[in-house]
Amino acid sequence: MIFDGPVPVENQKRSQRNYILFLVFNGFAYMCLGETVILLIAIKLGSPNAVVSALGAMVFFAFILLPLGKIVSSKVGAARSQSFFWIARNCAGFLVAMAVPASLYINRTLAEIMLLVGGFFFYGFRAAGVVLAQPLLGGITAPAERASFLSKSNSISSATSCIALVAVAVTCQLTDSIWALMTIAICGSCLGATSSRFILGIDESSVLRESAKKPLFAELRTVLKEDVVRKQVYGVFCSNLAIILLTPTSLITVKRGFGVSDGNAVVFSVVQWLSAIGGSFAASKLARKLGPRRVAILSYLLILTVVPIWCILTAFYENISRIFLFFPFMIAGFCFFALHNSLTHYFLQTVQESKRVAVSLLIYTASGMGSGLFALCITSSIFSILEKFFGQSSVETYRIYFILAGIILLPGLMVFSSLKPLPVEKRMHKGAFFKFLW
Repeated sequence: MIFDGPVPVENQKRSQRNYILFLVFNGFAYMCLGETVILLIAIKLGSPNAVVSALGAMVFFAFILLPLGKIVSSKVGAARSQSFFWIARNCAGFLVAMAVPASLYINRTLAEIMLLVGGFFFYGFRAAGVVLAQPLLGGITAPAERASFLSKSNSISSATSCIALVAVAVTCQLTDSIWALMTIAICGSCLGATSSRFILGIDESSVLRESAKKPLFAELRTVLKEDVVRKQVYGVFCSNLAIILLTPTSLITVKRGFGVSDGNAVVFSVVQWLSAIGGSFAASKLARKLGPRRVAILSYLLILTVVPIWCILTAFYENISRIFLFFPFMIAGFCFFALHNSLTHYFLQTVQESKRVAVSLLIYTASGMGSGLFALCITSSIFSILEKFFGQSSVETYRIYFILAGIILLPGLMVFSSLKPLPVEKRMHKGAFFKFLW
């Protein structure tokens, strides 16, 4: 229901319960049909590395559909808009699952098209659906309870996601069948579609719908002139690019380079997800002492260490213990949320409240689409060339890939360093350690 004024207290409580139920169902749904399962389906169907890595880039490239959420929200409100896009998103997920019989009974080219189209809309409709998610939550919580409710929400979402990912890992340990992955994906689509009904039970103020009607182009032209905004677009671009180039390819490497099973591959994803939760917690603590800009710099430095780690692991792949394969996943997972949270914190500290909606849309759309498109071109080109010389399953292919990825990502360090220091950072003593970055 849309109220003309603020949402009444009794409706706020009911809306909070519906939001928690949404998180529970959606947490299970996403891990049954998220990056890990989609990538495993593509690998299992024998898709080229260029296609598999392109699916990883879709997570960010699909942000091109984010403005669509603003348009729909201006017509039907934030809750109905998210519910609609959540159903559409899970229909796209069903298309991904149907790529399995398409590959086995028709041809692989059709299956790869279904995977790419389904993956694009799966992530794109998510971006469109959550465009007003934060203001929607703000309307169903009082200022005094907002922090505790968000903390509770994040804990529930993380817990259900972990449980679901462990269940997927156990299932894949019991059977190595492609049909099991397809069944998991279909279950994820059904649970995700079910979760949309709880979004409809969230009440909101008409202010959200009215704010979505406001034209953005004039405001975007204004904010683009601000140096602090442009540098944040570049920073988020580099952060996204690092995740795209290093994370999906790590899963490809353990599957095709080291030959691990689907069940063990999901275990790596479990470790990565747990590390991401740890990175979120650590980033919030460190930001109070160092400032979010410095946390972003250190997080980017840390994720770059994935490159030499994979170089060492692939150089000694015949004699090295498989336990060491967890290291790049732990680091990438830790840095994923650490980078995201620190950049979000920096955004809130440097952008005026009246401009946050416009700047947020600009940053996520421009940097997401830009990094995704750039990564699509880079990964497909590199893998197409390397596989001609070394083959798809050679560790040499992946070692050279990571070296090239590291070279591409290294200038991003200067982009983060160029972010304007916050007042708290200016007052802090500059130590000799990484002084050139501070």
